[in-house]
Amino acid sequence: MGMTFNEFQRELKKRGIEGHLAIALTAMYEQQRETAEQLDQAMKILLGIVQTVENFVSLNEAMNGRIQSLQQRIAGDVSGVELNSVPLIDEPKD
Repeated sequence: MGMTFNEFQRELKKRGIEGHLAIALTAMYEQQRETAEQLDQAMKILLGIVQTVENFVSLNEAMNGRIQSLQQRIAGDVSGVELNSVPLIDEPKD
């Protein structure tokens, strides 16, 4: 992740930046680094949420498929199967 704090300090010294300007640049560097770390954490959380939603969608699709299959079986709309209703008791014939 970019430059470490020590590398940043060495770069400032190499460029001859000292005093108040060095302090200000260091403060800005630390704020940017903290912001980048917070953004990384937020993205990890967001990725976890996205994966959870993806799992729920997959589960929903699987359950919908099973429910449709069950409804077809209940309705007798299963290919290759024919359901006929036959009374269990003989009704008297007039």
